[in-house]
Amino acid sequence: DCVKFVQLMFDLDYYEALSKIAIDFNVGHKFIIKKMEKTETKFKGEYTDERDRFIERSKNLQLGIKQRKWKAYDYAYWLQFGIDSETLKKYHVVPIEYFFINISPFKADKHAYAFIERKDGKETYKIYQPYSKRFKWLNNHDASIWQGWDQLPDKGPKLIITKSLKDVMSIVSVTGIPAVSLQSETTMPKEHIIDELASRFERIWVLYDNDFDKDVNIGRKQGQKIADEFYLMQIEIPVLYSSKDFSDLVKNENQEIAKLTLEHIMQQYDNPPF
Repeated sequence: DCVKFVQLMFDLDYYEALSKIAIDFNVGHKFIIKKMEKTETKFKGEYTDERDRFIERSKNLQLGIKQRKWKAYDYAYWLQFGIDSETLKKYHVVPIEYFFINISPFKADKHAYAFIERKDGKETYKIYQPYSKRFKWLNNHDASIWQGWDQLPDKGPKLIITKSLKDVMSIVSVTGIPAVSLQSETTMPKEHIIDELASRFERIWVLYDNDFDKDVNIGRKQGQKIADEFYLMQIEIPVLYSSKDFSDLVKNENQEIAKLTLEHIMQQYDNPPF
């Protein structure tokens, strides 16, 4: 067929051939873009049950990626959160040039990355475009996937459950404390998984967003919900820093302040004021 012809003619793989055809002939599959734009606008800045249902449904999408080489501006983006190249490699984060929705190709933003997970012999992606005006994320990870699970040590004195892979990587890079994340703040973990983590780590903290600038502090609400359900310790970044999460704190202040702040709020449970 025409795709195979382009593959052979230009020595491309399947996704590269689709990209070339789409770009050369201006085939955009605009209905998909409009659908994603509508979804992103509807859920912008909100953590709602409806958004989580959309994320859950999106796992049925056939997502593909075309990787590119790392560039200086990629490393600069991640370093502002204290995340170095070795950490990005460890957590299977790659820069991408194109992504594919049900084989339809789309040119990725300048800053576009894929978080790769492999479970039960299947490779899935969370696509992250931090500056996207159309849509910031796409995800076909299963809701049961814990981001950072494969990178956890077998045992340890401390563990932080947080709300994104970016925060997992930032915490690990800056503090050395193991961290792991669910797919969203409103996803509740299964009891047997928490039991396993509790058998491996002596103390577990829940560090979700401090949505101090919103009418409803969703991060605090959801973090406390998990902490109460499983008898864990809920902490958050102090309001005085005007940073909703750990990676923002690193960016807004510096790595040393972020590290000392996190260590201090964790130590409050070692030396309670009563």
